[in-house]
Amino acid sequence: MKSGIFGPMPHSGSEKGDSGSIIAALESEAGCPPVVRLSSSGLKITKSGFGAKLMEMKELRRIA
Repeated sequence: MKSGIFGPMPHSGSEKGDSGSIIAALESEAGCPPVVRLSSSGLKITKSGFGAKLMEMKELRRIA
């Protein structure tokens, strides 16, 4: 199963419609792959945070 991994980004965007953010718009869009949020690292994506999220996804069998 494919997933989209998203980190911190601006809330505004031209394609978000009535949603509060672009990520929320993707989460509610039919046909989009599952959204995985990288938010535990604060305002940046770190190697350790990204690695931890990949391990979590592997444990949940979202990736091989």
